[in-house]
Amino acid sequence: MLKKLIISSLLISSFNLATIPQVTLNVTPNNLTIGTPFSYNISLEMDNSLELIKIPLKDNFTTNTSLNFIKNKTHKTSSNNKRIIELNYELSSFDLGEQIIPTQSIILKHSITNKYSKYSLPAYPIFIASVASLDNPENLTVKISEALYFELNLNKKIIISIIICLLIFILATIYAYKFFQKRKSNFLNPPKNEIIKKDPFEEFNIEINKNYASLSTLKIKDYYVKYSEIIKLYLSYILKTNTAELTSIELFEIAKDIINEQDLRRLKFILSFSDKVKFATYIPTENENKELFEKAIDAITKLNQTYNTQAEKKETPENNINSKKDTTKWFLHLYFGY
Repeated sequence: MLKKLIISSLLISSFNLATIPQVTLNVTPNNLTIGTPFSYNISLEMDNSLELIKIPLKDNFTTNTSLNFIKNKTHKTSSNNKRIIELNYELSSFDLGEQIIPTQSIILKHSITNKYSKYSLPAYPIFIASVASLDNPENLTVKISEALYFELNLNKKIIISIIICLLIFILATIYAYKFFQKRKSNFLNPPKNEIIKKDPFEEFNIEINKNYASLSTLKIKDYYVKYSEIIKLYLSYILKTNTAELTSIELFEIAKDIINEQDLRRLKFILSFSDKVKFATYIPTENENKELFEKAIDAITKLNQTYNTQAEKKETPENNINSKKDTTKWFLHLYFGY
């Protein structure tokens, strides 16, 4: 059912130059069904001296909570000193029966007198059916895409930005996975020519000196984390177990049956001091840092001498030839899987 409403008004001005604008309202299609978008059209025909200042917006329609505002567009043309403006609003409703498109208003301005006039457009009654009428052949075609309509006010720029961020995240994740897999592979499978050359005590001396040399460039907690890791790495060779993940207390518990009391006392002092810096707020002085560095070298040197002396007593002449090489291989097998 096509409805048209012609509204005419006079704009009063001191110069009496305003023409009478003609306003036409209509709704299409004729048969409205629940959830299906329909058009509410406002057609304005007026003199070129009139300008359209304000048109109905979304909030003016949604005062009727049964209406769903989808979008609107404006089309302007002019001919024979006439200005024609078409305002098209796409709406839908999910309530059945009689509905009302609320009263709307527009504001016009006379370009010569600068006078403003407000025009009220009366409420427009519509009827929403549950299904399309079978009297109209067009309604016999099933339009699945229009069965239900949901308003999606999506910003394309935001969507594109989200997609780009997701792609960057996925690529970064893949890169990080491959990077750490490569590092893990290199760590677990070092070149064979390097394995034979490594010695636990020599490695300790290299790493502890390197760590002390970098003290001025590291945070103090990071320095002592590395400090204790280097010591525990050497102790893994003595204790024949991986001590890297052990706490100092757990390490002392294992070591008490293997390391003599004097060597154990030295280890307790340097590792306990290291824990105090790592897990507390204690900040050591430069002298203390130097003292702990020297004590670490002294403790491990004496422990290495003790261990090698005990090993020599247990070894037979046949085993002495390759004892150092075999011990080094065991140490590297523990940490590198060789």
